[in-house]
Amino acid sequence: MCGRFVVSYTYDELLQYLDETFKPYQVNRQLQIPDYNVAPSKDIIVLIYDGKQYRVGTIKWGFKPFEQFKYPIINVRRETIDEKPIYKQAFTTRRCLLFANGFYEWKAENYQKIPHYIYPQDHQVFLFAGIYTQYTTYANETQFSVAIVTKEATDTMKPLHDRMPVILTKEDAKKWLKKDQSIETLKSLFKTDNVALNYYQVSQRVNNVHNNTIENIKKM
Repeated sequence: MCGRFVVSYTYDELLQYLDETFKPYQVNRQLQIPDYNVAPSKDIIVLIYDGKQYRVGTIKWGFKPFEQFKYPIINVRRETIDEKPIYKQAFTTRRCLLFANGFYEWKAENYQKIPHYIYPQDHQVFLFAGIYTQYTTYANETQFSVAIVTKEATDTMKPLHDRMPVILTKEDAKKWLKKDQSIETLKSLFKTDNVALNYYQVSQRVNNVHNNTIENIKKM
């Protein structure tokens, strides 16, 4: 699964990356970054595509199809994403990307859960596959929410957890966002493992969402 991640780049660094890769026509200037402890219920950075242009903004992490939905969903399993009614429409019409530099996972060891920081070997930006939804509140306001798509862990990740986020290359990320993709093409993107990962143990301070500094990702 993916329950916490890291956005360690600055606003200017994000703009440079976006300009080189997606050239969005709009980027929210109120982005709260860097963030070394991105947790569920936070507004997180996403990129969407309307069929003509890319746009970057923030959406609340925790997928809610309607206002009374009690338990927002942070992760969606790729195995059932096109089957369950709660996800199916978002999968076919509201796909997005999330940006990160790394994410945390906890390894069960000696009756404890030990946090680890996972990051790409090339130190490039992660592109997580996501889906989002929207609903109208009782106050007649439009609310958006997002979930990260997860898959079976790679051999590298299995010592930590049996699940991991779907990480896409730049080329596959553009396919993920493209409007006219078939279900078969979209699901084929879940099978690629083109991003080499490393990880190391970090401090228990990441367990507290209020701890939000670079100390969170320092190696133990």
